[in-house]
Parts: sequence; structure tokens; C-alpha cells
Amino acid sequence: MIPAGDLFSTYQKAEKLLAAGELKKAADLCKSILDANPDFAYGYHLMSSLFRATGTYDKALTFAQMAVERDPGVAIFHLQLGQVLFGLSYYQEAAATFEKAYQLDPNNAVTLLLKASAYVQLGQFDVAEGLFRRARAIADIPEIDEHEGLCMVMKGDTDKAEVLFDRLLERKPDYFYGHIHKGKILFERKQYAEAEACYARALKFDPKAHEGLHGMALVNEGQNRLDAAIPFAFQAVNVNPASLPSVMLLGQLLLRQRKAAAAEQVFRQALLLAPESVYALHGLADALIQQKKREEALPYVEQALIARPGNKVMQYFRAILSGEQVDTAPKEYINELFDAYADNFDHHLQHRLAYKTPTVVASAIRALPIMVGRRDLSMLDLGCGTGLGAEALRDITRQRIGIDLSQKMLDKARSKQLYEELHALDICEFMTGYEHTFDIVTAMDVLVYIGNLSPFFKAARNVLAQNSILAFTIEKEDGADSFRLNVTGRYTHSIPYILSMAKEEGYELLTQEEVILRTESDQPVRGCIFILKKAQMH
Repeated sequence: MIPAGDLFSTYQKAEKLLAAGELKKAADLCKSILDANPDFAYGYHLMSSLFRATGTYDKALTFAQMAVERDPGVAIFHLQLGQVLFGLSYYQEAAATFEKAYQLDPNNAVTLLLKASAYVQLGQFDVAEGLFRRARAIADIPEIDEHEGLCMVMKGDTDKAEVLFDRLLERKPDYFYGHIHKGKILFERKQYAEAEACYARALKFDPKAHEGLHGMALVNEGQNRLDAAIPFAFQAVNVNPASLPSVMLLGQLLLRQRKAAAAEQVFRQALLLAPESVYALHGLADALIQQKKREEALPYVEQALIARPGNKVMQYFRAILSGEQVDTAPKEYINELFDAYADNFDHHLQHRLAYKTPTVVASAIRALPIMVGRRDLSMLDLGCGTGLGAEALRDITRQRIGIDLSQKMLDKARSKQLYEELHALDICEFMTGYEHTFDIVTAMDVLVYIGNLSPFFKAARNVLAQNSILAFTIEKEDGADSFRLNVTGRYTHSIPYILSMAKEEGYELLTQEEVILRTESDQPVRGCIFILKKAQMH
């Protein structure tokens, strides 16, 4: 046993070592405390702090629970347990644990703001805002500005978030995260010069701020300054090599500059972080294909299938690389691809790929004789993503329902407050089971993940009235095939196939237009817009 008089002084020494970043020394000292005094609750609390500092949240949870078990009357033990639960994404449990800490120490504003942040993650913004107000009544500390600002970002109220971050920076001008938070808002608004200034200020205060380096890579890419973007992306990966978004960004930037061999190595690093990541496998396949080494990608997929023979994503990837034809991309593939893509989706499409499809489709719809003068229309947005299609048709629609398999894409769409309803469902399943019709049904860049379109056309009839329209895009297949699965993971369809399928399933063609959908690897992607309506059935 360490004598009681020495116990706390030894504990305080370990605390100072932890604060100084000397984790090994702190851990050794803490272990000696617990070996000698196994019932010393503060020792378990400190061990939890050590594991939190290294990101090992499962072990941090064990020690935080042991601290609470040994002395449930200490508020900071519950506070730390709540933080660990939050870090593990157990937000409901974290909120309840923060409430216990608050009951033990009702004068601690931090406990309430952390509870509020848990409710933010649960999407209960009104509850969170009430808790932020209660926290301010206890102590109007800058941390509340930060957490409430992040709440407003998730809620979609970036104007209020910016006000809160500005207030935070007035009070803590050298707080690098405050500059990063504001930079992200400005970046989303495409105010690249202003965002760049924010990230530069963040890096002035902390040159190794990972999110600042990542942000600088993004704003330079947004201004098409790839030579400047790549060094920042390299630095971001060097600072945090476990950050999959930064590794993926670096790989994509290298691909854009046709540095395929370097990109290949980066995507191999990404696959070490996430061995079955569709996004990373796509990048590796692209890099190998640019080097005319397509066959080298296939063994990675085969290796994954040995470990998980029933993995539908890997089965689909094998089909992509081997040239095998399958009727449709599996749901699991769509989910993983777009969940990984959600955070940078709008920027990637509109700036990296010069994506104009929603605007072009919306113009084609407005030009239809049956649409002239019509307003307050109902819209079903199939594969809605982040809501770019709904934004383009917002002026003529009053009701918008969005369907997408990716929950993260739906979260982005929800923050824009465009839709009355959002559903994480397969589009054909939704249309088959839905009991009402819509004036406009859109599928923009959705059918590229469906090869055989017969089920789609059959299901769409169920949600179309006689004067409703179905507007969709395809990537154009020039060969004789009706549809083809390509190495991009997307399908191309021939125009004769679409026209024959539409006629067979009872549709009348209103308009057909060949367009450039976007660019990819600096090459135009050719496609076609079709707008159909139900044919009169005899």
C-alpha cells in the first residue's frame, strides 16, 4: 500500500505527466498506484484519461466504469464516463451519464453543455438549445459558444453558427479550433479566400492542426490550385496518418494530376486503415487502371472474399474488375460508397467534376409544355443524395420527398431543410409500396447503379398520375449492349434500350436530350436526359 498521505501526491504527479504528454511515465506511475491500492478510484479515473488520450476508448470505458463503481458520488467520474460513451457514439447513454454528473455538481456548466452535445448527435436540437441556455445561466464560458455553434451547423443554421464562432474568437482569438470551425462554414459557402484565411490563422496558432491542413488542401483544390493543395494534403496525412478522409483526399488529388503510381501507394495505405472500404478500393482500381494494371486490383478483392465469402460489396467489385455482368449494384455497395462520400459530396461534384445535371434536368422540366405555368408541385426525388436536385426545382415544388440508401447523405439533405420527408430505402421498394402519386419523379444520376431497368420502370408507374412526369439521366452506352457494368462501378445504358424499355412498360417519351453530365479524369462523361409520362392504356 502507498500511504494515504503519499497517495494523492503520487496521483497528482501522474496527472502532471499526463498533462505534459508524457503518457508512458504517467501510465507506469498510475499502474504502480493501482497495484498498491486497488480500491483507489482516482487511479482508475486517471487510467481512463490515459486511454482517452491515445484514442483507445474501449479500454477507457472499462476504467471509467471501475472508477464510478468504486466511488459513485464523484461528479468528475461520471463526467469522464459520459465523455467516453460520447466518444464511442453511445449518445443516449452519454446524455444520461452527464445528467448524473450534473446532479452531483449542479454548478458545473460544462456538464450541461456536454449533455447538450449528446442531444445534438441524437438530432434533438430543441432539447440541446434548452440545455445550452441553462449552461449559460450557470457560467457564460466560451466553450458554450463552440458547442452551440457546432449544434447550429448540424441543424443547418450556419448564419447563427458563424455568429457564435465569431463570439468564441473574440473571447479566445488564439483558439485554433475556432478558426477551423469558421473556415468550414466559409468553405461550404464556397467563400474560398475567406476560408483559406481562417485555416491559415488556425495553422499560425498550431502548425500541426490536422483539420487546418486538411482544410487548406480543400480550399486550394476548390480554386483548382492542385500544386498548392497536394503539399497540404501530404502534411495532413503525416500529422494524422489514421485519417481516412485525408488519405483519400491525397490519393484523389494525385490521381487528378495523373500521378497514378504515387496515388496507388496512398490508396494502399487507405486500405490498411479500412481493408474493405469501397471508396479506397475505387481509388486503388482507378490508380491501377491509369497505369494499365487493372488485373492487379482483382487480387485485393479476392483476398477480401476469402475472409468474407458472402460479402456482397466485394462480390460486386469482383464483377466490376472481371467484366462480369450483374443486374444491379447491391444496397451495401451504395451505402458504403456514399456514406464515405457524404461530407465532400457537393464540393466534389460541383467543383471537382463540374457537375451540372440537376440544373440541366430542372431546365428541361420547366421547358415542357405540360409544365408551363405550373407551381406548387409535389416531387419524389429518388436517390436524392444531399438534395441538389430538390434545390434546382425548389421554385416550382411545394412538397418534396427524398429517398436514398445512404443515411449520411440523408443527414446532409436534412440539414438543408428542403424535404418534408426523407426515407432511407431502396427506391423500387419505396415506389412499389407507396399509396400516393407525385407530379414530378426524378432520378438524377441514380440509374447508373442499376443495370436492368425493368423493375425500376414497373415500380415508377405506381407513383405517377396520368399527367405526372418521370425525369431521369443515364450515362450513354455506345456499344450494342443494352447496359454495361464499367470499371467505374457504374452502368452505362444504350439509348435504344431505354426507348424500348419505356415503350414496353407503358410510357410516352416527352423529351430526350444528350448532355455532358460532368467531367471525370478531365474527360467529359456523356449522358442523356429522358422525360417520360404514363402512356394512355387501352
